Amino acid sequence: MYLRSTLSLACLGLLCSTASTQRQIEVIKFLNHDEKEVVGNLFIVDKNEPTVICVELFQSVLVSWTDWIPVFRKAGLNVLVLDARGVGPSATSSAEKDSMVHATQYHNMHRNLLQSVEELQKKGYDTTRIALLSSNFGSNILIAAMSQAGSPFRAMAMLSPSIASYRHLDVNKEIKDWAGPPTYMVSSVGTSPFMKVIAKEIEARTDTLKQEVTEGTAIGNRMINNVPDIEFKVRDFLVEHLMPRAHLQIPKFEESDAGAAGFASSTLSISREVDSVRYGFNAYIVGDELSIGPFVVGQFKGEARFTLGDRVVTMPLNSDNTKTRVKVEVADGNGNETLNGVRKSNLSGMTSIDLLVSAAEWLKEDAATLRIEFIPENGATVALPASGAGFATHVFER
Repeated sequence: MYLRSTLSLACLGLLCSTASTQRQIEVIKFLNHDEKEVVGNLFIVDKNEPTVICVELFQSVLVSWTDWIPVFRKAGLNVLVLDARGVGPSATSSAEKDSMVHATQYHNMHRNLLQSVEELQKKGYDTTRIALLSSNFGSNILIAAMSQAGSPFRAMAMLSPSIASYRHLDVNKEIKDWAGPPTYMVSSVGTSPFMKVIAKEIEARTDTLKQEVTEGTAIGNRMINNVPDIEFKVRDFLVEHLMPRAHLQIPKFEESDAGAAGFASSTLSISREVDSVRYGFNAYIVGDELSIGPFVVGQFKGEARFTLGDRVVTMPLNSDNTKTRVKVEVADGNGNETLNGVRKSNLSGMTSIDLLVSAAEWLKEDAATLRIEFIPENGATVALPASGAGFATHVFER
């Protein structure tokens, strides 16, 4: 990701830096749920690398993240900064700005984040590794998006998270439907009581919660020039959970009806559509853990079963179920084991089951065979690939 410094490269960089910067920034525009235009800037490193979406506090503009962007880009992360509706380029009139004080507008801002992921996907970006970074009241929007988006977001960092309920967006209510990803929360002494209230709820829903209280009075993204090294601490946390050292590699299938099987950055991904329902499977490694799980887009009730090496894993999968925790049965040569899986769903109609296990234990044998099947209560089994022959998995250093 980094080039070694040489005199010629340095000189070339000085000559071309302005032009290069312009080429690497794209203006993103889309219509939100109310048919109003949302505008943001996408600072591009590589489409195959992770993306950090910066979530601004209410009625603030995207330029407030200016000092943070170079830190993330140098680490190899794309950065998307959206203007909230009613401010900056996302406002079309003074009357519209005035309307943005209405609580329902704020409550719906999380939808912009979900739609921005769809825009990135359309443009060919890796949307399997996205993190959210929020400032102050933007944390309420972040949590609302996390509770509904499910798998698109792999980590989050909150700078000075504010009161739990703001403009009728009640964080404690939203967060009850959310199984959290790794989370980093930073707050000054003065605002730390707010952080502790939200942290109590988050701690019950994630295995990784890091909290830090800083000196001084700076809040939100204004911490960058007032709290020593805060931008690097946030960067390192997000990189740790978005850019793992090891990942899976799989070959593509030869069968035309097997669907899309491939390798996207650190995520193994395969899918196949049958009778207007898309069946898929994702796997990725973060640190020492392997995240594995099937998903369906559409209606399905039955079981998802996959075989990895000598392990047979069975998961109940029901698109109409509202429970967030499911029992996952694992059978191998050492007997049977019951593990906890996390059920997620999103606005696109996707339902998935995520299971975190030890990467070293589950992938101790290179080229272990992986087979995936979806077994409905009524109807024929759907296999990935269609023949059910499976494929080999490999682990290698990034």
